[in-house]
Amino acid sequence: MYFKIKNLNYFIILGLCHISFAFAEQVTPITSAEQSALQSEDLQEVQIEKEVEVIIARQPNTVSYEDIEFITPKPAVTFSITPSILTGGQGKEFSFTNSYSDKISMLNWEIKNVPIIKTDFTWNISPNLSFNMNGWTTVGKKTVTMNDYDWRDLSNRSLLTDWSNHPDTSLNAANKLDFNFTYWLLQKSNYNIGLLLGYERSQFSWTARGGRYQYGLTDQNGDYVADTAQMYHGTFADGAMGVGYKQKFSLYYLGLTANYRYNNYEMSATAKMSPWVKSNSQDEHYMRDLTFYEKGEDSEFYAVTLNAGYYISPRIKFFTEITWNEYRLAGGTMTVKNYDNESKGGMSSRYYNLGIGAQYIF
Repeated sequence: MYFKIKNLNYFIILGLCHISFAFAEQVTPITSAEQSALQSEDLQEVQIEKEVEVIIARQPNTVSYEDIEFITPKPAVTFSITPSILTGGQGKEFSFTNSYSDKISMLNWEIKNVPIIKTDFTWNISPNLSFNMNGWTTVGKKTVTMNDYDWRDLSNRSLLTDWSNHPDTSLNAANKLDFNFTYWLLQKSNYNIGLLLGYERSQFSWTARGGRYQYGLTDQNGDYVADTAQMYHGTFADGAMGVGYKQKFSLYYLGLTANYRYNNYEMSATAKMSPWVKSNSQDEHYMRDLTFYEKGEDSEFYAVTLNAGYYISPRIKFFTEITWNEYRLAGGTMTVKNYDNESKGGMSSRYYNLGIGAQYIF
């Protein structure tokens, strides 16, 4: 606003000149009483003719909301259930000579199109630490195939001397259980990266019935007769139990996991590895009334899981998932029930599963 002051009388003009002259010579102090008297006697009233609004502009903020990254807190608990299929794979059983590179026998047990149910439970203990428990189990039995191979010619180690095929083989049961902790190394608004430390165990069980064979001849001492590889053909009685086999793996592992979310879409990937696999197996040859036991340690394990999903609501996500697992050859010892001798044996397993499931966030 501004003020317009009316004309002052001559007395005020002379007073101002006197004050200016006094400051030029020497400033004479004026008491508060004299000042009040001067103001009341010499000054006239002022009149406000116009008011204006004065706007003081603020300085712009140095940080805008667009510059601030908000990290969405993880849900406290999530649970998912996933009907899946073990789409392919195999479990293998080995017998060796004095070297793990020289095999005498191998049984190849098929894993194919086996229905399973997988569940997953996650508890986010703190912003940086999560606990997860997951596992799967087969639903009923599945008919698969087993092939049995022998290399009994000690003078020609590459010659396949015996082979049998068992298309009436059942995968009786298979399951896996996994416990792990995730420490989140990097957390952003739309992606996270974490370090895994966990323990898992899995097992498979098969029974082979009936089938056909092509064997080499055997002398009275049980040794292979030279130049008779796969000469003796025949079949086993339908439904007759031939071989039963179980294998188990247990291990501690390390891994990395990451997930990325864009609007309602979410993708995740997990990789695990371990050099600390312990394994054991049991092989029942019913027709020969023999039981073989194998035990191995410190073999390797690798696994990769890929997951892609869509949130139909803030609490429900539908997803598809594919997993690849491999337990590499675990060399160890083989013993036979009621016999004192010990030889070299081993086992391995590899399988894939594909599933479609739903996740609920509590």
